[in-house]
Amino acid sequence: MQQQSTGDNKKNGWLTFSRAAIVLISIATIVTLYIYSILFWDDPRRIGILFLSISVTVWTLGAMWQRKIIPWGLKWNLAAGVLIVLASAVVAVYFYTQFPQLLYERAGNNSPTDFVMGSIAIFLVIFLTWRMTGSAIPIVAIVALIYAYFGPLFPGFLNHPGLSLSRILQMSAVELQGIYGSLNAASITLVIIFVFFGGLVLGFGGLDYIINISMKVLKSFKYGLTQMPVIASMLFGTFSGSSAANVAGTGSFTIPMMKGFGIKPQIAGAIESVASTGGQVMPPVMGIAAFLMADFLGVHYIEIVLMGFAPAVIFYLSTAFAVFLRTRSSIDAIDPEKLGGDGSQTRRVKFDAAEGIPIAVSLALLLFTLIFYRVAILTAGFYAIFTFLGLRLLYDFNRKRKVLKTIRDFAARTKDGLVEGTQNMAGLMVMLGCMGIVVRVLVITGLAQKLAFGMVDIAGGNLYPLLFLILAVCTLFGMAVSTVVAYLLVVLLAVPALQTFGIPPFVSHFTVFYIAVLSAITPPVAIACAVGASIAKASYLKTCKEAMMIGAVFFIMPFSFIWYPEVLQHNLGTLVSGALILLGSLNLIYAINSQSGGMTGYGRRALHFVFGGIILFPTSALINVIAIVGVAVLLALQVVLKRIAMAPKGFQISKIKMQNDE
Repeated sequence: MQQQSTGDNKKNGWLTFSRAAIVLISIATIVTLYIYSILFWDDPRRIGILFLSISVTVWTLGAMWQRKIIPWGLKWNLAAGVLIVLASAVVAVYFYTQFPQLLYERAGNNSPTDFVMGSIAIFLVIFLTWRMTGSAIPIVAIVALIYAYFGPLFPGFLNHPGLSLSRILQMSAVELQGIYGSLNAASITLVIIFVFFGGLVLGFGGLDYIINISMKVLKSFKYGLTQMPVIASMLFGTFSGSSAANVAGTGSFTIPMMKGFGIKPQIAGAIESVASTGGQVMPPVMGIAAFLMADFLGVHYIEIVLMGFAPAVIFYLSTAFAVFLRTRSSIDAIDPEKLGGDGSQTRRVKFDAAEGIPIAVSLALLLFTLIFYRVAILTAGFYAIFTFLGLRLLYDFNRKRKVLKTIRDFAARTKDGLVEGTQNMAGLMVMLGCMGIVVRVLVITGLAQKLAFGMVDIAGGNLYPLLFLILAVCTLFGMAVSTVVAYLLVVLLAVPALQTFGIPPFVSHFTVFYIAVLSAITPPVAIACAVGASIAKASYLKTCKEAMMIGAVFFIMPFSFIWYPEVLQHNLGTLVSGALILLGSLNLIYAINSQSGGMTGYGRRALHFVFGGIILFPTSALINVIAIVGVAVLLALQVVLKRIAMAPKGFQISKIKMQNDE
């Protein structure tokens, strides 16, 4: 008994040490990032080497106690964790100190030690990505490496001379490309700061505030029940571009609430999944792929933010309409007074409107500094963080009026937010490192260029078949990998192909990005649906099916950006283009999600589908006008027919009432 107690004490001691180490690493990480935001003293790829090692260390320290590293006992996991941390540290120190030599002095003539370190780096990112995110991305990376080596064995356009093992190691790690390439650098200068910002907002209870706002707005409107996930996820998306985090955060409340009012579990999970997916297209802090898009296009990130506003509004209005149609029959019997009423169905948190001021002001300052001063993304992000923390401290002082308690609570919540940010950074950095290998293989072997030209050849010089191929490839990748991966893989193929038709790169990039976002609801790897189904205790595949129905229009609507490029150009034409895209989308959504049956119902849905498709993809201005008029006539006819159908009933009721009065 005493030995068991001693063992437990040792375990608890090591666990405490591990947690303390994560806190210290988190503080050191944000301090290092802040100093770099001021001085920019070195190549971001070199800083990325350190941050990748930090990411590996943070994840490993947390995972080894949960037996997530290897499927064996705690001791084996502890041993594996120590080896991984040490190996990661050695590789990071080596590549960091040898950075100039590897880039200039030994380029193309590397030493055996270089290759050993490169091999360890490749193994670590593939293995840890497998343990963090599942097998899909690592398998893609392994297949890419196999393809790079065995190129002569592949048929047709896949054939290439093949790369030696040394060349594969060079392009993947030793040349400080691949794992340590542009994706790694972009994450340091563009992405990580917003990961920390989102973590701090969550650490201070920002999610509760968002849920409460949604309740205040919607509790008096019966159909607002199923719109709550849409609004809450949209607000959450302003500071977090992660669909999985969005579902886990807002869905932990909205999904049980919807189920409590009779919404089927799979539908509740699907609504939250689709709404949370839109967080990746919601400015100002859009998904990770948006930061990479800015890097690809060579523009300031604020340009991507400005492009994203109109499509984000279209996404959430369309989602709200689809959700209304999908759930209208389920909530017709709900008493509006019950919304926000009993504690078993709602989160009883005292609402204070002033609590949202730090979030709102920090986001406003972020946009102001980016738009008017065009400061570096990293610098602007720190402005937002410091503003949020300063205003939050003032808010806490004003509310509690106790200096010591306020400072203690503020420090604890700041710590929690930094740890949250560091842990989110860990998964991001390792995954991007693994994907860097795939991108490098596509470029070095020439496969990206071949596929792009191949898509053009298969399309036969016609735009519509090409768009279908892009959709098919993007959806196919989305079924297996995440948004970032799907975007990276497809954009390398689609942009050159679309440019042959004179389509501007910014339109091509944003179209692919928008479709790639849907990987979060595309099975078999639909991360948003997986989290939503887990919270809803529903079938994963049924949740995916419902999510695909609600979000079906988004698989084709992004191509309308090609016909309405003004929607991305933030000028006066944006309003007109946005309105037309929204009108077309709503017609398609009605056709897909309306519960109308019978010959009349199906006929009406078919007409809405045709008119919606014409508006989204107009062949001429005249045809577009005819479709818009057709929609107006169809809606007017529906109103007239509904009144005619109701008139006899009203007449009969009035007649009976008059007879009874007599």
